[in-house]
Amino acid sequence: MADSPRRPLLNPVLRFTQDPKPKRVTGGGKSADSIIRNRLDEQRKALAQAFRTMAETAANQPSFSGQVVVYAAMFEDSLAPSYTPDDLFHPIHGARLITPHRLGYLVEFQVDQLTRLAVQIERTTRVKELVDISRVQSAGFFSEENARGGRELSTLWDAAPETEDGRAFITWLMPLRSREAGEDLIQKVAGLRDQAISSPPPLLEVTCHGIFPPPAIRVRPNEGTDNEANEIQRRADYRHPGRA
Repeated sequence: MADSPRRPLLNPVLRFTQDPKPKRVTGGGKSADSIIRNRLDEQRKALAQAFRTMAETAANQPSFSGQVVVYAAMFEDSLAPSYTPDDLFHPIHGARLITPHRLGYLVEFQVDQLTRLAVQIERTTRVKELVDISRVQSAGFFSEENARGGRELSTLWDAAPETEDGRAFITWLMPLRSREAGEDLIQKVAGLRDQAISSPPPLLEVTCHGIFPPPAIRVRPNEGTDNEANEIQRRADYRHPGRA
């Protein structure tokens, strides 16, 4: 009797039709049991005051098409993905989560909605929002200190490789969620070309000090040396981060 054909480990008919996207672990979702009762009232007051203060001082902060970036720090017992504060920081309140950052999250806010959120924090009875309020430790504008990671400017400057015209730094543009805000950021960065900041040569070749890049990424002479073309490409990459 012939052996029956074995079932293949992978069904060749199946195909992946969606790009992989990170999804948070819900852990059963937010419920009344997730509210930290003994600090809820204190956090209502603290966060409401924080957002009122930000509303009053927003004119002095970097903004992009009416959007500002806020760093919301979480309590140590609230760092699990299931406590992501996306119910309080929701588009209905003029907010969009950008990305996790250090011990919290970066959040994009409409400047004209900061005061409204302060009122919402004081008055809401929605369970999921109360969970978030009790678990967000503090909130404030994403600052120069946040960007520096707590390091001194002099330390960063001394650690940067020297070039003929100064020092070389690798920078990342804030991944703003709003298309209008992203375009505004691109234009402001482009304006830096007229000041004391210049685009680097390919692969920062002047800082390699004789260390050659692998052949797969080596740049031929006269290729990719047009700073303007490089900048146009960087803008396109920022607008379409998921493009192959």
